[in-house]
Order: sequence, then C-alpha cells, then structure tokens
Amino acid sequence: MSIVRCPSCSHRISSLATECPNCGYSKTNTQIDPETIALRHLRGLRYRARMATYFAMLITMVGFLMWWFQNGGFNQLPGKASQLLIAIGVVGYLAARIWLFKVSSQLKKT
Repeated sequence: MSIVRCPSCSHRISSLATECPNCGYSKTNTQIDPETIALRHLRGLRYRARMATYFAMLITMVGFLMWWFQNGGFNQLPGKASQLLIAIGVVGYLAARIWLFKVSSQLKKT
C-alpha cells in the first residue's frame, strides 16, 4: 500500500482506495475530462517555469563565483565570462519569472 495522487483532483489517497474521498473519482472510470488534462498541462508548465528560474539563479551564482575566485573578491571588474554568465542568468531569471506569472494566472482562472 502506498500514497498516490488522485488523477482528477491530485488529492493524496491510498493506492488501495477504490474512490477518492475528496472528489469521488473512481478507478473504474478511465475517462478523464478535458479540463483535468488542461489542468495537468498547466501544472506541468508551472513546474518547468519554476525549474527554469532555479537554473537561471544557478547560472547567475556561477558567474558571481567566477568573478570572486578569478579576481580575489569583488574589488576588480569581472572578466568577460563572468559578465556573460551573470547577464544570461539575470535575463533568464526575469524571463522565467514572467513565464511563471503567466502560467500561474492561467491556473488561477481555471
């Protein structure tokens, strides 16, 4: 026995349960409505947008660490590689946050 997510409402239920206590979804009912499929798609997009923000933060941090270790601190201007990584990270972070905001607003509408 394990805990799984209900395909309809994503509520946590037992794997042995025949119906979801939250929404009444039955395992014998194999058809999933289009709204549920759209909701799953939006949740997947939200997950990808969050991961993109984390990746952009990582790139920015690598750029700052390169700046720190190459120059012995932040006393000098960063090298070209550090500048490039920081710029890509910041732009990527802003783009991913805008994407996350749009997907989250679409989820709130549904």
